[in-house]
Amino acid sequence: MSLAKQAPEDSGREKYLKGKHDFIVYTLRKALVKSYLGKNVTIKIDRPIGYVHKKKDYTLTYPVNYGYIPGILGGDGEELDVYLLGVDTPVSEFTGKIIGIIHRHNDVEDKLVMAPEGMSFTTEQIADAVRFQEQYYETEAEALSEQRKTQSGGGIMIISASRRTDIPAHYSEWFFERLKAGYVYVRNPVNPRQISEVSLSPDTVDGIVFWTKNPLPMLESIHKLRDYTFYFQFTLNSYGSDIERNVPSKGEVVIPAFRALSALIGKERVVWRYDPVFLNDKYTHRYHIKYFRELCSRLAGYTEKCTISFLDVYKKIERNISALGIRPPERAEAE
Repeated sequence: MSLAKQAPEDSGREKYLKGKHDFIVYTLRKALVKSYLGKNVTIKIDRPIGYVHKKKDYTLTYPVNYGYIPGILGGDGEELDVYLLGVDTPVSEFTGKIIGIIHRHNDVEDKLVMAPEGMSFTTEQIADAVRFQEQYYETEAEALSEQRKTQSGGGIMIISASRRTDIPAHYSEWFFERLKAGYVYVRNPVNPRQISEVSLSPDTVDGIVFWTKNPLPMLESIHKLRDYTFYFQFTLNSYGSDIERNVPSKGEVVIPAFRALSALIGKERVVWRYDPVFLNDKYTHRYHIKYFRELCSRLAGYTEKCTISFLDVYKKIERNISALGIRPPERAEAE
């Protein structure tokens, strides 16, 4: 505005400043509504199903509940409006997930679209549901359920949780908080300054793979995964505390946890991993055969698959394992 005051007679500069201002406002408006996509919020309903809204040139009767997010202002300076789909009776308040956006191209505000948790709608279904009002504007519907096509080119979204650390054992509470939020930030291990936001919405995620040596902290909340396809890669081997210092007792904790997990989610969703296999003076060829046979006996009926792999010695771990005399099996020993 200071530039405009310096040259008030310059209409070209005034148009430039107004255009810049309008662009900033438009961008912020789009960013605001976009930030709610996939999130759970509570809305107040001021126009329930059956509400009659008389306007100057026409009258609207609402076939869906229509409300707003309290305290959040939209592009028109009023509280941000929300269509509620999937609820067939009038309500005064509702908590659900934002599953779509109505972009108005010839108006100052966009609208959000909400549905009950676990329910999704396509772009066409959203557009049909709100046509009673949006027919009077130039609008475009966006659906969370179809974000997969734009995010991954129609590919598959698999969440690996996680090869970097044991999330079920140490960070299960954090993980379920991220599921509730609907997204997670992931740092690029090669370029730490590069951080990506990854959607955790059930409409975007095709599956979750959990990697763990102890899922016990997660078992009480396993029901929170009901909207997801998932399975566990469960590492259970015969090493003692000299190798796995932070893993609880195999017999008293880990094996019972394996059985409990299998009982909760089904044996077909628990893959047993006996890995990595390595040898030293204590953990000999015969030792592995003996204890692998014992584990097979104790896990019988609780899994359908076992994966075995052998130690790969990388330079960055050579120093850590040298004192233990660890080596990978030779070919003849492995066979």
